Amino acid sequence: MVLASVLLISACTETPPAADRADTTPAHRAASVLFYGDSLTVGTFATSDVATFRGIVTTAAIGPTTTIAKKGVRVGGFQRDHPWPPPGKQFDLVVFELGTYDVGNTDPTLYERAYELLAQSVVSLSPSAQLICLGPWRPASAAQAIATATEKACSVAGGKYIPLSPLFAVATNHAVAGEKTPTGVTDSFSPNDAGHRAIADAILRVVHFA
Repeated sequence: MVLASVLLISACTETPPAADRADTTPAHRAASVLFYGDSLTVGTFATSDVATFRGIVTTAAIGPTTTIAKKGVRVGGFQRDHPWPPPGKQFDLVVFELGTYDVGNTDPTLYERAYELLAQSVVSLSPSAQLICLGPWRPASAAQAIATATEKACSVAGGKYIPLSPLFAVATNHAVAGEKTPTGVTDSFSPNDAGHRAIADAILRVVHFA
């Protein structure tokens, strides 16, 4: 069951596309950041918002952050709900964390098309942004088809793909089931604070703030 949206800091309205994307340039300090995501971006079961990968990257970026995330969302539904990014904003860094709930549920070809439309809509309006695409938070064996589709769609949009399956495979990156957090009682699937830190570190290794 798809749960209600927890984070929706900016509403999206349809906007005509801008000019073709220019070459990607590094984000600079006081960078404006856009996060698109599902439960991981919401930060489910992290001990605090600043301990999420989103919070850690936001702290490093310093600048304003817009987050649009929904627990359990799949890419097709996300793209239908948010075909264009928030109007009137230019982003320096864009982080997509989508696909986890498409694994085993969505045809990879349809997934790739929806992901590509979503990515192109963002970079067409923020042509200088760095685009980071995180792979599914799933085992590599289960996630292969969706991970490959994510990487291909991200590449078409000029983005950098970061697989999460290697981090998923580390047991200490997962919450212990049954523990109480500000967002509920943990399961053993979601990342804990260490997992969020590992995801943030993977992003920050490839993002450069001048």
